[in-house]
Amino acid sequence: MAEIAICYATVEGQTERIACRMAGQFEARGHEPTVVNVDRLPEGFDPATFDDVIVAASVHFGDHAAVARSFVAEHLDALDAVPSVFVSVSLAAAESDAEGQATAEEYRETFLAETGWSPEYATSIAGSLRYPEYGLLKRLLMRFKLGREGKPTDTSREYEATDWTALNQFTESIADRVA
Repeated sequence: MAEIAICYATVEGQTERIACRMAGQFEARGHEPTVVNVDRLPEGFDPATFDDVIVAASVHFGDHAAVARSFVAEHLDALDAVPSVFVSVSLAAAESDAEGQATAEEYRETFLAETGWSPEYATSIAGSLRYPEYGLLKRLLMRFKLGREGKPTDTSREYEATDWTALNQFTESIADRVA
């Protein structure tokens, strides 16, 4: 079966959870996933040595992690040489209204335009809101911003927004393609 690299950039850990969930599904289908944090790449890591590469990156305050942009820029030729997938992780993707979905799509498309990368597939997956893990300033800014939007503001708890069923379905479609 296929060797699949799942490269992720995360801040609070939700994108890592998503990457690991995907890896578990690929493994169950007989593929060989390798999960790597782009902030701590193994020496000599080369995406071109894999049959497929998935890059997952989280959005914070409207931007994907700079380390994800750097990873794609550094490995653009390799990413374009193999089948590749981009997974954008954001709270905007949790919104069911057209405006929220448009925002999630804008984040994703901006990242791709800025990096010049053209993956075979790209999707947006909802992340999570982890108030207790934020520093004081970020917690207050998020509470203020989300409160204005009518979103949860209890900073003593976390809010899971990831649609694991949708992620599973997306991963299965990628696993079918890779097979």
